[in-house]
Amino acid sequence: MPLTAAPSHRPRMEWVVTALLALFLVTPILATKAEADLWGHLRFGLDLLRSRHVPLADPYSFTQDRPWINHEWLSELAMGIAYTLAGVKGLIALKVGIIITGLLIVWRALGPLHPLVRAGLTALMAWSSSALWQTVRPQLWTWLFLIILVRVLQTRRRMWIIPPLFAVWVNLHGGWIVGAGILTAWCAVDATEQFRRSRVIPWPTLLLPVATAAATIVNPYGVELWTFLATTVRTTRPDIVEWDPLWTTPIAIWLPYVVLLASAIAITAMPRTRPTWPMVALLCVLAYGGGRVLRIAFLLGPGFVLVIGAALRAMWPRERWNWVAPSRAAAALAFIPIAAASFAVIVTLKPHLGKITLDDSYWVPDAAAMKALRESHASGRLVTAYNWGQYAIWYLWPDLRVSYDGRRETVYSAATMQVHGAIYRGEPAGDEWLASVRPEYVWLPTERETRRRWLVQHGYRIDVETARSFIAVRNDLATVHASANAAMGGNVFP
Repeated sequence: MPLTAAPSHRPRMEWVVTALLALFLVTPILATKAEADLWGHLRFGLDLLRSRHVPLADPYSFTQDRPWINHEWLSELAMGIAYTLAGVKGLIALKVGIIITGLLIVWRALGPLHPLVRAGLTALMAWSSSALWQTVRPQLWTWLFLIILVRVLQTRRRMWIIPPLFAVWVNLHGGWIVGAGILTAWCAVDATEQFRRSRVIPWPTLLLPVATAAATIVNPYGVELWTFLATTVRTTRPDIVEWDPLWTTPIAIWLPYVVLLASAIAITAMPRTRPTWPMVALLCVLAYGGGRVLRIAFLLGPGFVLVIGAALRAMWPRERWNWVAPSRAAAALAFIPIAAASFAVIVTLKPHLGKITLDDSYWVPDAAAMKALRESHASGRLVTAYNWGQYAIWYLWPDLRVSYDGRRETVYSAATMQVHGAIYRGEPAGDEWLASVRPEYVWLPTERETRRRWLVQHGYRIDVETARSFIAVRNDLATVHASANAAMGGNVFP
């Protein structure tokens, strides 16, 4: 029996679900944490804004031995503009703007669904994306552009925007390669289906990936960017957790992806809800990439939710929703959970609003040691760990240039990265390099005791030593004095 429409004088309760979902999303959207490369991204963006050109020679490192292919220059420029206009709040606003744009696209796409299913899928996407949302990084653009790409392929409308989309994407973040894989798989399966039905070669579909590939040449490096990515992109990167396979991570990280994958398999197995085969191919590419690399898994949520949502319309259409409050008093009671959730959100967010906080992760640099280098006006060359390199660039450049930083293969050859690994671990290859180069300063974590002993025995002294790191200074240089006031920005960026 069809459900009758609700009387107009009784309030509908759909707004309760929407309000609770919004409160659920506020914290992961607004709470912002720094990650190891943020200092560098902002430094490079500010310098781009000042110089108005993309450099090939790297001014920040003294060990660069390959041309700098900065494939994220446009996102860094956006960060530089946001920071120039409004400081840290500008960076947060940029992040929030990207996230909300993607959320609105997904929310609108899920509009025909039952509101509870719509809210549940949105919350599931937020759960899978929350780790990415809490950072300000170029990967956010890939998250947004993936949503746009999947939505265009899903609706088959405005397909002409795909090449221009990639022309911008290629300058924002290297994740456009994932989008290219998705587009190629979708077009291959769709062209096969079209040919099977009509026995006519679907040239527009087959040529779309070609036109898109041509659009990716619109970057400061041209085809050299393709060469760079072909020689550097791998499914693993040693010592970087985000490049580990998904199944090696803690359960709290991979659980939402398992839920999404199980849901996708379930709807594909049912004829009534099965997505089109091109969309199934899209899901397979995302599932494979997300399983192999955690960094790609962050993108799996929006793609899966869009496809799952479209498939579930037949089972849970919006028209089945007819929940109305039995009385105005009952409707008023809905304010209780909303008020409680609002209070919890305010308490949680209050220490974070308008700030980019640093957590206690191993990569967070030692501010006390950095302040000692800065106040002593140290200049020359600084050997440090890659996850502290961009922090040092932010505070010490141009007086000091670093040996290594998070850009890794973007500016360093494999041989150079191996040498720095040997320096960090205290191995003989690192001994030989330090003995031949004789850098002015070495700044490493305290637990690198083997390296510390070697430095003291080979012409260096330890001028600064904290609970977290030490600074070794070449014996012929002035002393680096530890600062009486060790705080340098506290636990917030920058």
